[in-house]
Amino acid sequence: MACLGTAAVSVHGQAATPPQAAPLASPEVVVEVRVHGNYSIPDGDVIRLAEIALGDPLAPGAIESIEGRLRQSGRFDDVEVRKRYRSFTATQDVALILVVRERAAEPTGNLLRRTGQVLAQKSLFMPVLSYAEGYGFTYGVRASTLDLFGVGEQLSMPLTWGGTKRAAVELNQEFDRGSPGQLRAGGGVTSREHPHFEVDDRRVEVWAGVDVEVASGVRVGGDARWTDIEFDQSPDRFATYAVRLAVDTRHDPTFPRDAVFAEVARTWLDVAESGGVVGRTRVDLRGYKGAFGQAVLSIRGLYEGADQALPAYEQPLLGGGPTVRGYSFGQFVGDNLAVASAELRLPLTSPMNVGNAGVTVFYDTGAAYDVGQKLRKTRFHQGVGAGLFFIATVFQLKLDVAKGFDDGTHLHLSAGFQF
Repeated sequence: MACLGTAAVSVHGQAATPPQAAPLASPEVVVEVRVHGNYSIPDGDVIRLAEIALGDPLAPGAIESIEGRLRQSGRFDDVEVRKRYRSFTATQDVALILVVRERAAEPTGNLLRRTGQVLAQKSLFMPVLSYAEGYGFTYGVRASTLDLFGVGEQLSMPLTWGGTKRAAVELNQEFDRGSPGQLRAGGGVTSREHPHFEVDDRRVEVWAGVDVEVASGVRVGGDARWTDIEFDQSPDRFATYAVRLAVDTRHDPTFPRDAVFAEVARTWLDVAESGGVVGRTRVDLRGYKGAFGQAVLSIRGLYEGADQALPAYEQPLLGGGPTVRGYSFGQFVGDNLAVASAELRLPLTSPMNVGNAGVTVFYDTGAAYDVGQKLRKTRFHQGVGAGLFFIATVFQLKLDVAKGFDDGTHLHLSAGFQF
């Protein structure tokens, strides 16, 4: 009798070769662990609570298990574990980024001391230093509190000087009642010089708004705003109402790849002095496609249109980094705006580096025109150029040099990509 464990025999009496198993993919291995967001708990303690070590294999479901262990420790209010690859080809070596928000300790002592402890734990003062093309550098301080009233709200009070002088109170409240969203409200005073007309633009505003994520990457929102303005020493008042729909598949908005962003908004401008309402439509379409290696081809189309003539202080600006490079910021104005851009972005550093640096080449074209003019008969301004960029967690910088087809060469500085 033949033994069951012997090799199989073909119908012709020849030994058949057993089928070969498909090669197994290399398991993902943790080669680096970083911790972000902790301020009193050392990195090593966070990693020990996560129960993760260098060289550990990353099995399916490991990310969720790590998040669960950190939450169960009771030390954090919020936890997110992000996975990053060393390159687009070597996907077996991964880095884990543990993003945490520490839970504040319970206050002790008398009422005055407990109040001081709560304010110290829930208050944060941060310096403000920013640059906006056409307005220059703005500097100051931002005081913020988190969950001061026990409902998870964030209260922020910026006070700035320089290019934009501003004092405001801003309230943000996140919620999750079936669909996650955010409530916003606030009021403030802003003063800066209009870059095209070179006159003072001072505004006192109050506002309220809401955004809701109705599906993954799909958000709807609305805003209401009242503005008391003094433009070139001429006072005016107006109310603004807006609704919008946005689709956003970008996983990393600072450097998107293989993603799209689309936003459609409708705004109604009710000017007190004119007695009429001006309707405005805004369409912003962006696409990002991986080209070769780490390179990304980014394209954008932007349209802003009004159904009646706009006050000068509300007309969109054309020229500069946000629209058409190769021209001064706000060099052209009009009731309507049409812009198209294409940019090739080529990182020169590894995706595992703390910062991402690289070069770009781009082409922009756009037009600003008034109500009653036809877009096809409008003169378009075009610019081409190249630039450098550097992107880090808390710092972004982009420097472009561009030549306008009917203008000179211009330098454009911005905090990261404009689209």
